[in-house]
Amino acid sequence: MTRWADREHQFAGIDVTVGGTNFDEKVKVHGCLNQVYGYPSFEVSFVNRAGEVQDGWFAANLSTDYYAFIGVYSYGDDENALFDSNNISACDVLWVKKRDVKDFVEEHVSMEQLKHDAEELREDGPDSWTTKRRKTYPHGRFWLTYSAWMPEKPVNLVFPRKELEALPHSARFAVTREGTRRV
Repeated sequence: MTRWADREHQFAGIDVTVGGTNFDEKVKVHGCLNQVYGYPSFEVSFVNRAGEVQDGWFAANLSTDYYAFIGVYSYGDDENALFDSNNISACDVLWVKKRDVKDFVEEHVSMEQLKHDAEELREDGPDSWTTKRRKTYPHGRFWLTYSAWMPEKPVNLVFPRKELEALPHSARFAVTREGTRRV
């Protein structure tokens, strides 16, 4: 296993390489500490530092093979305590193959249509610091959200976790100090 922190690997969507497989780690603790990562999201577009809209890490052609969605469990309920790794009791890790997600999305909507829908959502009214706009699809298996209040103003593709867990190459693990086991 190799952990990458250099700019080249980060911009290629690679945090960790395990046996030739590239993983992009997605950790969320704000609002979901001590629980599974219930609604993983995939960035379709965002506003870069130059103020221009560009493809997000899901829509861009990056070298990611798998996403690792990580839910963190702590001995307490204060997110600030996580700055000390001794306060982490466990992690719930869901591996999701990027190709499986893209294939699943394309069963319902093309990537070009998804990008178009993201752009329409972005343009669908004034930005608000309190509003998260959403585009739902008739099947209800995923949707788009636009978070105008965030600095990068992302449009994300959001899935209920159960949809991702059901994909053919997904795997879930419980990681503790005692070891790792597949769930």
